[in-house]
Amino acid sequence: FNLLRFEKDPDIFYSENYDSGHMTANPQLIRERSVGYSRLQAAALSIEESAELIARVMEERYGHGGVA
Repeated sequence: FNLLRFEKDPDIFYSENYDSGHMTANPQLIRERSVGYSRLQAAALSIEESAELIARVMEERYGHGGVA
């Protein structure tokens, strides 16, 4: 999704799926989606931890440090 914030106009929330897009300025929906995104950010691994996880999975799956 995209959240567009403006100084003098209402915020706009835009999301899409495989066949359509949806845009709204509904403040309640924007708040809900913003909180959800903040929770995802809080739960996400750091850049370093993400790289370590990817390297570990690559090693476990493909061995010898990556794909041939």
